[in-house]
Amino acid sequence: MPLIDKLLKITVIFLAVATILQNHGYSITSFIAGFGITGLAVGFGAKETISNVFGSFSLLADKAYKIGDYIVINQAIQDKSVEGIVEDINLRSTKIRCSDGGLLIVPNNIVANGVVKNTSQKTSSHEY
Repeated sequence: MPLIDKLLKITVIFLAVATILQNHGYSITSFIAGFGITGLAVGFGAKETISNVFGSFSLLADKAYKIGDYIVINQAIQDKSVEGIVEDINLRSTKIRCSDGGLLIVPNNIVANGVVKNTSQKTSSHEY
């Protein structure tokens, strides 16, 4: 996950700079408070992106589908049902190859909030 790797590097660099400044006699309390306020503002601005990331985590936890599976999602996008073969799953979206050959990129928050039917994971019928 390149995004998590980048976030970890930025956090380590931030902590290193804050420690160096603190050791040289600078008060970093207001510096950290400023970053907190900035983080809050960015969080409100990036609401959709954050919901896509959490949607990705829920899809990974549920193992609803994998690359190569044929899925049908109950959400209609531009008055068309979403169905096709999963080509890629990343933190922001899922890429689905439709039956007409087109590539549909669906944000993961839409997929996570919809009902996903995975026709590739059919089981054999059993009599009960």
